[in-house]
Amino acid sequence: MYVRLLLTIVLITLSLEGLSQAQSAQRVSNVRPDTIEQGKALYQNGQFDKALALLQEAVSTNRKSAPAHYWLGMTWYTLGDNDEALKAFRRTVQLDKNWAPGHVGMGMVYMSLPNRRLDARKALRNAIKADPVNGDIQYLMGMTYMDQVRTSRLIGSDKDGRKYFVKTVELNPSHPDAYYQLGRCYDSPPEPEHEKAISSFIQQYRVNPDHSEALLRFANVNHRSERYDLGAEELRRFLLEFGENTPNRIRTMLAQFEVLALGTEQQYGRLHEALESYISQLDSDEQAVYRDLSHVAPPDELKAWEAASGQKRERLWRSFWNERDSNPATI
Repeated sequence: MYVRLLLTIVLITLSLEGLSQAQSAQRVSNVRPDTIEQGKALYQNGQFDKALALLQEAVSTNRKSAPAHYWLGMTWYTLGDNDEALKAFRRTVQLDKNWAPGHVGMGMVYMSLPNRRLDARKALRNAIKADPVNGDIQYLMGMTYMDQVRTSRLIGSDKDGRKYFVKTVELNPSHPDAYYQLGRCYDSPPEPEHEKAISSFIQQYRVNPDHSEALLRFANVNHRSERYDLGAEELRRFLLEFGENTPNRIRTMLAQFEVLALGTEQQYGRLHEALESYISQLDSDEQAVYRDLSHVAPPDELKAWEAASGQKRERLWRSFWNERDSNPATI
């Protein structure tokens, strides 16, 4: 759902950029500009049925208006009629083959249809040719390679969209989803590149903090690969960059990863310090869970601990764990 919404936003953005260019005036031809603008405004306000009627009127008034056909195609696409949308976008391209949004519209429709990925790529290649420095079009091209079965029938094609997502972030370093998709590419079998995936996912969260899925993927790759050292390094870099503005979830995750990294390296002295630091960041209720011996202590020791208070209670707690600590470095 997130990606579908993002793709539609991309398409609208491309159209607005295209219509702001000087040559858009030539595309309008004899259609009253206010008719197209009114139809576009209705579309953007979610009044699709009213927009459809007005844009059909605009098209019938002058069939040589590329913007009129384009917004008609957008309306049909949003209403779910891919056949009518494709007709409108094809007409847009016929009227102006050098206007990228028309090609993008065709590509979007083909992406919505089964077994039409190759047609989508052809349309998007034409869009890239018309507007080679537009990162959003590169992103859409990359998406045509995602979530597909890799079989021998795909001979000659890229295995995923990574090269297009790399180009996207070169052109638009703050893209809201491209780093995430790039991370998915690096995290794919048979030979995942964990370091690059970890870096890509945290970069996505850095530029788009609303992309919570990116942070979840970041944590997931770290857990599966057990590269907590890499994860902790990335999170420390995040903390240095944002300082006091670092979200609490990043601080908590950093403390967790430092504990896990030290555990895998068997650095028990530092592990003890990191664990204490992590617990100190929790609220009082969560800290109480780590301090509670009721689930682990035998009855006689538990009774003594529950009856104690203050420093005596703390000494009993430490004594309980020290007696069970096989590492002499901790106290």
